[in-house]
Amino acid sequence: MNSAEQSFLLRESLSHEARSLYLLYLRPRAEQGQLMISLAEISSYLSTSSSVMPVSASPAFCEQVLNELISHGLITCQDPDAAPFGTLTLPLFEGELKEVPSVPFMMHEGWRPGAGFIHAARISGLADTTFTETELSSFVAYWQGKPEKRNQIAWERAFCQRLLRQRSARVRAENRARHLTRRDTEGQAVAESGDFIPMPH
Repeated sequence: MNSAEQSFLLRESLSHEARSLYLLYLRPRAEQGQLMISLAEISSYLSTSSSVMPVSASPAFCEQVLNELISHGLITCQDPDAAPFGTLTLPLFEGELKEVPSVPFMMHEGWRPGAGFIHAARISGLADTTFTETELSSFVAYWQGKPEKRNQIAWERAFCQRLLRQRSARVRAENRARHLTRRDTEGQAVAESGDFIPMPH
């Protein structure tokens, strides 16, 4: 979260529901380039089965929360004529791209990719920009405590490269496993057909 977002989110006039929706749902999706939303998804996120404070978020309630974020300048709707909301932009999140590159810093526990991550993914050849919290925390844990310093853009590129390496390794392992399974299956089929009889040792 950048300083502009933080100052807006700390406003007392912003509800906890709006703050939570932005921080825990919209912001992580924006980091991965997923800006299409639906009221059904928002309702599912805001609803809880808590025994202390259950919440059933109706479409009207979800619209209220989204409109609150719009009025505070945290989100904008790309197509105002679209059925409720559609594609959103997060202007304060994306605003960091226009800023002068940040000063190099050491990796820290709260680090997250910023708006430049999608651009970094594109130039790195990373087609799928989605990532899990496990992948992110593993990257942070690896670099945390090491003396290396990079600016935000460089850390985002490093994260992209790590995802690329992990996914390539996963594809290679899956292909190898498929090849071995196919070879074993074909060998078994030949043996069962009687065309191949192993010689006694």
